[in-house]
Amino acid sequence: MSGDIRSPLPMDEVDQSTASRPCGAVFIDQHVDILIQRACCVEPVLDKLLSMRVINDEEYQDIKTEKTPQKQMRALLMGPIRSRGDQGKQLLYATLKAQQPLMMEDLSA
Repeated sequence: MSGDIRSPLPMDEVDQSTASRPCGAVFIDQHVDILIQRACCVEPVLDKLLSMRVINDEEYQDIKTEKTPQKQMRALLMGPIRSRGDQGKQLLYATLKAQQPLMMEDLSA
């Protein structure tokens, strides 16, 4: 049955759906791989997200047990941030801009 096959969205609809999302959420989605690769100091980011209640104590502890900053960032992005949706991504974006401004400027260029 051809009714089950969905045609792709026209480009103007795709652009509108991206435009309605917070810029930080779009940025995080576009740079997931690079954010994981370039992660260096994840604990201060976790501390800030915990203080803002973006993540909870259990998530904080689980992420901190990861052995490398890259694994910590991957756990953060693929776990709590993904489940918090655009609002969580926007808060992560703001935190990264404040705590790792050089990396964020470089990625924005």
